[in-house]
Amino acid sequence: MAPPSGSRTVAHVEYFDDLDPACLRGHIEIEGHAFSKLWDICEARQLTVIADVHTHSGSSVQQSYIDRDNPMVARVEHVALIVPHLATRRVKPRHVGVHQYFGNGEWASWFGRNAARRLSIRRWA
Repeated sequence: MAPPSGSRTVAHVEYFDDLDPACLRGHIEIEGHAFSKLWDICEARQLTVIADVHTHSGSSVQQSYIDRDNPMVARVEHVALIVPHLATRRVKPRHVGVHQYFGNGEWASWFGRNAARRLSIRRWA
């Protein structure tokens, strides 16, 4: 499984708790109405969801079984990014777990230098 050709740029960010204020329960649990809001925002701005980002409390950026079994957006080529230490430290691309969904529960994952080759993190201007 190869990553898609070409690069994609994040043009807008929506936070899970803005879409569903009750979603943070020690874990993320988003109700269906939040996705309706997200699709409405995407349609209004003519955007597509390309990735989701969440954190893990420790240094592991591997997907948990919950992450693998419940993609935030179960669309082929969707990317799930996992940031370590609850994003409380400076993050470099090599620190992030990059996980790409291929459908039917299949994922490809990259870590360290391989993740850094697929991810560019820049400050918002």
